[in-house]
Amino acid sequence: MQQEEISCNESPECSSLERCGSTATRDGRSEDPLALLRQIEDQRELEKEACAAVAAILSAKGEAAVQKLLQEEIRRVKKVESDVAAAKKRVVAAGRGVDEAQLKVRRELESKAEAERICAVLQNALRRREANTSEAVKEMEARRLAVREKVEQNISDVRAKCDEKQKQTAEMEEENVRLRAVVDEKKREFDEAYATYQDDWAEREQHVEALMRSSREVEREIELLEKKLSYVRQERKLTEATKLNLQHHLEAYEAHFEQYKHSQTIEEAEKTFAQQREEVEKRLAQLENEKKEAQELRLKFDKETIGLRGALATAKRELQKIERDRHLAEKRCRLAQEKAREREKEKEKEKEKCGEDKGSTA
Repeated sequence: MQQEEISCNESPECSSLERCGSTATRDGRSEDPLALLRQIEDQRELEKEACAAVAAILSAKGEAAVQKLLQEEIRRVKKVESDVAAAKKRVVAAGRGVDEAQLKVRRELESKAEAERICAVLQNALRRREANTSEAVKEMEARRLAVREKVEQNISDVRAKCDEKQKQTAEMEEENVRLRAVVDEKKREFDEAYATYQDDWAEREQHVEALMRSSREVEREIELLEKKLSYVRQERKLTEATKLNLQHHLEAYEAHFEQYKHSQTIEEAEKTFAQQREEVEKRLAQLENEKKEAQELRLKFDKETIGLRGALATAKRELQKIERDRHLAEKRCRLAQEKAREREKEKEKEKEKCGEDKGSTA
């Protein structure tokens, strides 16, 4: 019974030792299986030693002393556990700070590497820029010399051209003075010719107006004659119709003569017939005379119409010729004025161009 009580009393100490071992294992954070086996064996040896020590104390001092010792050991173990937990918290906090510090250090190292890379790139770019700058300076110097030579050559060419242009301008001015005198002379001659032409033109216009008036009068006379001719034609038609009517009456009289000879005597019938025949012959003679007069008038009117139409055609041709002469004279006058204005403009342009050449040379 005493051995059972000792084993029961030893169980709290053993459980506390196991908790210490497990805590030590958790604090040690050993993940190696061999190390765990060694720790377990060490814990068992400690448990055996503890059990032997407890049995010795129990046999020497009794159960009360063992209980007291166990209570003290439990308190000491709890204190150690609390200290270990606090230390663990401090270790975790320190580890977190170390991680943050390592992260900062890593970032700083990355920033430093990036800065070194950028610095190397900038140094390479600076070296290339210096090389390009030196080459560009050389090229610009050579180009400046070439441009300077070209500009000097162009200036000399422009001066030569300007001198040549001045000579040409002087010659053109002399030619212009001479041509101006010629133009003035031509203009004076043209003005005189135009004044003479205006006088002749007024006379021609009066002549043409007279011809037009006479033409209109002739046209009116022709219209009147045509009206008379149409009236004569109507009279002729009427006379021919009357003649036909009289012939019909004569035939009727001859047809009815047999009827009349029984009612009248032969002398009376012959007398009546002779009177009617004389009237018919007089009427026919009158119609023939009117027909002859109408034909004569028609021939006369035709001749007059032909003559008047010829005179009208001649007047129209003269009028067209006068119009053409007038248009030609006006065209020549306009051409002379346009040529004079063009010469003035060319002279002004030459002066402006020479002034611009002198300004650019200066």
